[in-house]
Amino acid sequence: MKPNKIDRLDGYTWQLPSVPEAEEWHRGIQELEGLTKKAAIARAQGYLLLKEIHEKHVTPERLGWVNLWAKTINALESAILAADNKSGYLLQAISRPALESFIHVLVIIDPARDAADEQPLAENVSLLSKTSKYQSKKVIERFQAYTAWCLWCDRDYYRRVLRDNDAIWDPQPAREYVYKNKSGEFDAVDLFTGKPEIELNEHKLKQGQAKTEKEYLDKIQRIDEWASDPSLAPWWKKIRSIPKKGDKFYQLFMTDGHMREVLQKNELDLAYLSYSRASQVLHGSSFEQFILLGDSLSAPRLPGFEPADNDDLYDEIISNSKTIFFLLRLTNGFAFRKD
Repeated sequence: MKPNKIDRLDGYTWQLPSVPEAEEWHRGIQELEGLTKKAAIARAQGYLLLKEIHEKHVTPERLGWVNLWAKTINALESAILAADNKSGYLLQAISRPALESFIHVLVIIDPARDAADEQPLAENVSLLSKTSKYQSKKVIERFQAYTAWCLWCDRDYYRRVLRDNDAIWDPQPAREYVYKNKSGEFDAVDLFTGKPEIELNEHKLKQGQAKTEKEYLDKIQRIDEWASDPSLAPWWKKIRSIPKKGDKFYQLFMTDGHMREVLQKNELDLAYLSYSRASQVLHGSSFEQFILLGDSLSAPRLPGFEPADNDDLYDEIISNSKTIFFLLRLTNGFAFRKD
């Protein structure tokens, strides 16, 4: 959705999807079984959270909340499709962002958990509703910080697009391709890929480049306007002061600036192994996750022919999603409440 003009953040209003009532969800779930039922319950819990949003105008903290909600519901919906198609590859790819969102929520609610003597999450989650106004304010501030960090990352990407814009629209490589193809040098390639549609009109290329430049400059201008919001500006300044090395979001709050510190505090150290395994899939640096080995036979892993151990991965994504929705609901009760 492209804004027609650059508005302040509080100039936007929420347009949330219509969500069925709990009874309707229940009727669709009661006949299901196993992980299919567990995923459907998590999905219903996620969508029903939208009914708890009563603000009309967008705020930095609610924007961070909805951003996390959207990431989680998209991961869950995608995992359901991947499980239906028995695709271990997709489940592995989805598991990493699903886990990252889970860790981000843990960081955000950490001020409330500090009230419970920093005991593991499972033992103290019930105490979150008893947080003080000060602790609730700190959680809100972390939602604001999360929004600032996401905006910062978007802005950094847009700047990289603009940096490479000249190369993207440079007609010279296309001209060389056309020239060399006159001799039939790329005929064999074209048999497999099809002849590419190449634009050589310099006027049209310049128009396309100018359009792209304006689009991304507008995006940057919008983010800069939003970053001037009084609740985002301090975080924006702090993010800018953090060295490039490492993840800026964790460095805002963690001593070591690494997700492992969050996992260790919550006694979830083994989750990092799942994260690393999913990273191998995304980076293409894995053998085991693409090749099946038997006693004397080897075969490629293919969707629809995956072993049953993917059920554990699917269950992990569902469980992480359920926990995120649960924690987001708790923050509705103690952080976003109107006294």
